[in-house]
Amino acid sequence: MSKRRKTELGVISNAPNRRPYASRVVVLLEEDLSYGFDGEFCLLSDGDFIIRIRPEKRKVYETECSPQRLTATIEGFASASEAEKMGLKLSLGLL
Repeated sequence: MSKRRKTELGVISNAPNRRPYASRVVVLLEEDLSYGFDGEFCLLSDGDFIIRIRPEKRKVYETECSPQRLTATIEGFASASEAEKMGLKLSLGLL
């Protein structure tokens, strides 16, 4: 990992107000599909941003066969347009 990238990731995690923009994508899986994640996790990426995926604990519907809901957040952008563009790429990648 380059020194510049370490510096950028430090800025994102230590001072989120310097790169405040993010994008959030919510995915509903079919009833038969589910990922066995116990909690929130982060994905490694080549860019200077952080991707967090969190499975929701609450049920979407109040039935026994409820689809699993995942919330994916990509954060660490200096402008809203950058965050929107990468949010679209994230949603396409998850599909």
